[in-house]
Amino acid sequence: MAVNYLTSVPKLLGRENYDEWSFAVENVFVLEGLSKCMDGTEEDTTLNMKAKAKLILTIDPSLFPHVKEAKTAKEVWANLKKLYDDNGFMRKIGLLRTLISARLENHDSMESYINQIVETSQKLRRTGFSIDEEWVGSLLLAGLPEKYSPMIMAVEHSGISITTDSIKTKLLDMQIDGSSNNSGALVASKTNYRSSHRKGSKGGASGSWSRAKESADVATNSQTASVNKNKRDLNNIVCFKCRQNGHYMSKCPNNNNKNEGGFSAVFSTEQFTTSDWYIDSGASIHLTANKEWLKNVSKPYLSDIVAANQSRLVVECSGDVEIETVAADLQYRVLLKNVQYVPGLTTNLLSVSQLISNGNQVCFDNNGCEVYNPKGILVATASLNNNVYKLNVPNNGAGCLLASSNVWHRRLGHINNSYLNKTSKLVEGLVYKGRANVSNCQVCCQGKQTRTSFPNKGSRANGVLQVIHSDICGPMETVSLGGARYFLTFIDDYSRMCFVYFVKTKDETFEKFKNFKTLVENQQNVTIKVLRTDNGGEYCGKDFQAYLKDAGIIHQRTNSHTPEQNGLAERFNRTLVEKAKCLMFDENVSKSLWAEACNTACYLKNRSISAGISKTPYEIWTGKKPNVSHLRVYGSVVMVHVPRANRRKWDHKSVKHILVGYDDSIKGYRCYNPVTRKVTTSRDVMIMENIDTTLSTNNDTEVPDSVGVEDEHIEDSCADESISEGDLKDTVDFTDTDSEYVPDTVVEQEPPIAVQLPRRTERPHQPKVWDDYVTYLGGSNVVEGPSNADLPKTVTEALSGQDGCKWKQAMLDEIHSFEENGTWELVDPPENATIVENKWVFKLKCDSENNVRYRARLVAKGYSQKEGVDYNETFAPVVRHSTLRILLSLGVQLQLRITHLDVSTAFLNGILRENVYMKQPEGFVKHCRNKVYKLNKAVYGLKQASRAWYEKVHAVLLNIHYKNSKFEPCLYIKRGENNLLTIIALYV
Repeated sequence: MAVNYLTSVPKLLGRENYDEWSFAVENVFVLEGLSKCMDGTEEDTTLNMKAKAKLILTIDPSLFPHVKEAKTAKEVWANLKKLYDDNGFMRKIGLLRTLISARLENHDSMESYINQIVETSQKLRRTGFSIDEEWVGSLLLAGLPEKYSPMIMAVEHSGISITTDSIKTKLLDMQIDGSSNNSGALVASKTNYRSSHRKGSKGGASGSWSRAKESADVATNSQTASVNKNKRDLNNIVCFKCRQNGHYMSKCPNNNNKNEGGFSAVFSTEQFTTSDWYIDSGASIHLTANKEWLKNVSKPYLSDIVAANQSRLVVECSGDVEIETVAADLQYRVLLKNVQYVPGLTTNLLSVSQLISNGNQVCFDNNGCEVYNPKGILVATASLNNNVYKLNVPNNGAGCLLASSNVWHRRLGHINNSYLNKTSKLVEGLVYKGRANVSNCQVCCQGKQTRTSFPNKGSRANGVLQVIHSDICGPMETVSLGGARYFLTFIDDYSRMCFVYFVKTKDETFEKFKNFKTLVENQQNVTIKVLRTDNGGEYCGKDFQAYLKDAGIIHQRTNSHTPEQNGLAERFNRTLVEKAKCLMFDENVSKSLWAEACNTACYLKNRSISAGISKTPYEIWTGKKPNVSHLRVYGSVVMVHVPRANRRKWDHKSVKHILVGYDDSIKGYRCYNPVTRKVTTSRDVMIMENIDTTLSTNNDTEVPDSVGVEDEHIEDSCADESISEGDLKDTVDFTDTDSEYVPDTVVEQEPPIAVQLPRRTERPHQPKVWDDYVTYLGGSNVVEGPSNADLPKTVTEALSGQDGCKWKQAMLDEIHSFEENGTWELVDPPENATIVENKWVFKLKCDSENNVRYRARLVAKGYSQKEGVDYNETFAPVVRHSTLRILLSLGVQLQLRITHLDVSTAFLNGILRENVYMKQPEGFVKHCRNKVYKLNKAVYGLKQASRAWYEKVHAVLLNIHYKNSKFEPCLYIKRGENNLLTIIALYV
């Protein structure tokens, strides 16, 4: 009985199954001996008609119209191939997209996932697109979820070649059941794998680390050995434990050894402690037993995990953990991301797969383990003890790096233990182990030791700006960098939010209060009700009192010599000075930085809890919790990055500064340069808190003793005095905005490793002019010229003043030079002509002998000119500063004589090509006022004046045999008799 092979051929429905149909038809026609009919080489008509009929019977009736006109099987085949066998560019792109986007989680089974990739790759090959077996095999691995990472690492280090068939077989044998809701993390995998690891085998690492060498054979073996055992010949299986054929590691006879427990005892054995870290190739995530180590705590992305002993562990939360490591006699700080907190763990586990997935590398050998960051730097080591790899930490045993409470005590300006504990619960980024227990702080004794303070009395306001306390402190024994000798404070009674201003004299108090009032009322949208001050004269002036009355502000003043009645402001100033002194004494900072220290002390005070309130002043004022993670020890060494525009090729990229505070108006740190004695704000910094920095106080500008001493409070009786506005701009930076300041670039480790910051997309603007050098001259060599402050602005002003005769003579000299040079001629104004106006400009000039000369210049108002009518081209080149510097250097090196020449009334030499008409100058009207001057030569102020002068001088220099430089249009060179060299640099 004949076999009907056509029943195995699927009906051709269209492009969606053309590949399967054509493949089946080709093979059926081979079996039935009809393959020659497909290419037209069959001469037998009967066979051709038979082949045509079979082809038509395998297609859907809806496709008959496409083959009705075909006479032979070859034509039917060709018509269908032309219709559906699309090998075009868009077809290739579509297949590529299907391949690249294939993911296991989108399929019901591993077989379905593999079939899609293999089938699609075959279709892509048939279009003529070249793809190799390794690429398809890699795609099969790339579409697997994260939990297959250990298996992928095992494949990498197994030495097998990556092909479609090898990976397909591996996946079918080692597929992981995806129905569980847990992560499948192997917290307790076997660790006796020293014999199975080769020195230098590579993997990767996690968090902020970088590199390491490791193999995850154990993780893969323990996860996959029990799946689909019957699908492979066990004789080809190699045990990763004993290296013998015929069984998986999980079935290895050597597993009966009682000494090989590894991390399977992580929940019960007493050899582990909760402060140690162990590197585990079987763990798929980082795990910790210490919840207090977590920063940026969030909900876990896993509900539970399964250990190797099949026990189920609940994950409570996740976060980031900072640990300290030792490598090559250096200490490093490492940030681990997404660490899961599991109650009940007896130790902490570092996942090798997580480390590797973040670009790090882990190396295992018989002596221990090494972890490298992506740059190849060794950042951590682990020792092999009892078949487990224990992370090496500094001698202090601090496996988890948390800044001590003592460091935070210093960072927050030597805050006391109680406030430090409370503040840690009210802010973000303040983390330390246990409770604050700072004692015997000599700096606190130096800055704070005093008698018992007065008891706090009086009721507290019910809202912000209801009561404002104010006081002024000074004069200080040392002038600040900005020249201030006092600081002025304003404290909100309700929130305890404080603001500080620095002033030269007390009479600036009124102006600062107006600035403060405008600022806070605009922020809070309420008005100040009461101002409470002492009886000092700075608050009692007429203008101040009138202003308060007009604003409806009640002024509450203390009795004379009774500062206790203004206790809040008095105590705050004392607290501010004590905190500032502690900041300065801690790092031996120069006294000239007292204003910066007070500035920082106020900044810190606003972000620390105060007596009588349950929140920080900043949170009450803004409604947001402050973030203090950016705080660093005041006076620490800061390496400030120098922008590319401000340095040359071989200049230092950073300059050493001292940290003196924080800036709210500009996100960055305030840094003091001891060399230039200037304070700058920068975000591109490297801060080293543990390096000692001692600034000399030799340059402190001492105020004479008669001025007063630090902390002295001078109180004057109320007098009818006028408070004038001060000239010094205040340096207030304490008005917190809505945005929290979080620095982007802070490196703390020792030695420091810079962190690459994200760059802005735009390039910095280059200066519009060349930076010039500055030459500092001794005071004895400087000749002070005449002042131009009171120069006349008009002709009437000039002629009616006491120097009227001198100004008149200067004007006559200017008119004479115009006429002598044939600059103009008096004519009747043409119809529709633009008449340019002019004005007189008066200047005082001084020669080298300090002789004053009165100069009057007639300047045309060129802005009234019209392009294309009375001017066309206006460009005139000038010599570059770099060219001048080169010429001056050559002159010194070649001992040439250098001379500076000034051409008198230079522009009057330029010849005008356009017809320009100018009004007669004021004071020199000739004949009829209706007449105007037709300009023959250029006049100062005309748009084309510079160009006309350049064209004239260029022609003259060429006429006397000077050669013009091709690269510098204002440079002229001439060699005369005896090879005498003359160089002229022209500046218009």
